[in-house]
This record gives sequence, structure tokens and C-alpha cells, in this order.
Amino acid sequence: MMRAQWPRSDREMIDVTTGEYMNAPPFHTYYLTVSGHMIYDFGGNSMAFQNRALVEDLPYSDEARAYIAGNLELERALALLMERLDEAGQLDDTVIVLSADHYPYGLSDEVISEMAGYEVNTDLERFHSTLILYKHGMTPAVVEKPCSSVDVLPTVLNLLGVPYDSRLLMGRDVFSEAPPLVVFCDQSWLTDRAYFNSTAETLTVFGDEPLPDGYADAMASLVKARLTYSGLILDLDYYRTLGLN
Repeated sequence: MMRAQWPRSDREMIDVTTGEYMNAPPFHTYYLTVSGHMIYDFGGNSMAFQNRALVEDLPYSDEARAYIAGNLELERALALLMERLDEAGQLDDTVIVLSADHYPYGLSDEVISEMAGYEVNTDLERFHSTLILYKHGMTPAVVEKPCSSVDVLPTVLNLLGVPYDSRLLMGRDVFSEAPPLVVFCDQSWLTDRAYFNSTAETLTVFGDEPLPDGYADAMASLVKARLTYSGLILDLDYYRTLGLN
């Protein structure tokens, strides 16, 4: 049983659940971690309080140290997961995907910049996160081109060699040669060439090379279409119509 506290412990979640699936492969398990959840102080956050001694000497504000202390519980959870996989003889056959679903909006911009070591651009850079795909014994690779949550599934499917119809997914394999595109809900967009902020109606071009004629308009049309058809897929239950339910 997990202790009744908030946030709950990610390590305890791993501890009490691995026995439900680990010895019965193949398995697919989805974990939603919460130990790093706001609020970020040592009085009202059980995980920050529990791990306070581990961050006591860090040269940051209380808010920043509480944030790190809470997320250390996820670190402990992953360490336990790896240990359990190894004990069960499943480590070599397991792929771990770790993805954030949003930036730490419980932190002030000042604290985010404090931990980054410089003043973070809150227009775009606050959305920068890290996707980790891990397979024991893999050859490390780093992809720095823009990608987002919708790119995770096609990337994993291709890495595993699973056949699928790429027309049915809005994302793209980050290891492919396809040009990157990140779509924001307000029709802002980001590529490796430029960033468009729809609220401010500003276009920022990366590098010295000018954009091809019509590039921004083409991206705007593509983004609008993707958002429109994504909504229709849900509203019309399109995948069920195709028999993919």
C-alpha cells in the first residue's frame, strides 16, 4: 500500500506495482509520476520534505531546492525499476520512455532561470524539455532538432520495427529525415528554421539564411490543418470508423 500523502511517492508506486506484470512478459506499463508535482516548498510538499537533506547544500533558493528534492523521488523510482527489471531478467528486453507533459508551471520564471543559470526566454524556451528513450546496452544518440509529444509514438514504433500507417499519426520519427514541426495549441509553430508566435504575431528566423518564399504561409496552413483534423478525428471517432479501436 502507498502512504496517503501529497505528492505521492513515485518510488512506492514502482515498489507496489512491478509484481503485477514484470514476471509475465510481454508487458506494456504506463506510469504517471507525481512526486515532482507542485507546490514547491518543504512544508507543504511531502516529497520535498522527505528528500530535503539531499538538497540542503545546493546553492539555490528554497523553491528551487524543493523542486529538485521532489523530483529526486522519480530518480529513486527509476533506479528501483531498473533493479527489478534486472532481477526479473527483463532489463535487456525492455524499452523505457520518459517524457514530460508540461513545463514546471508551479515555478516562477525567476526560479526557472536560477536553475538554468541564465535568464530563460519565457516565450519559447520554457517549453524546452527532454525526451529520454532507454534500452539497456544501447548506443547513445542525441537528437537536438525540435520535436514534441506527438513525435514520441512514431519514433518508438520505428525503433521497434513495428509497421504502422504514418498517415494516421500527426507526429514524425525524430530519427527520420522528415523536417521537424512543433505545433502549439494557439497555432504558433516551431521548426528548425523559424519560430512563429501567433499571439504576438512575430516570426523569428534562426540563422543567417533567409526563409524560402512562402515558407511561413505554408507552415501556417499546415498547422491550421493539423489542428483542425486532429479535432475532427476526436469528434468523429475516426479511428473507430477505420476499425482501429
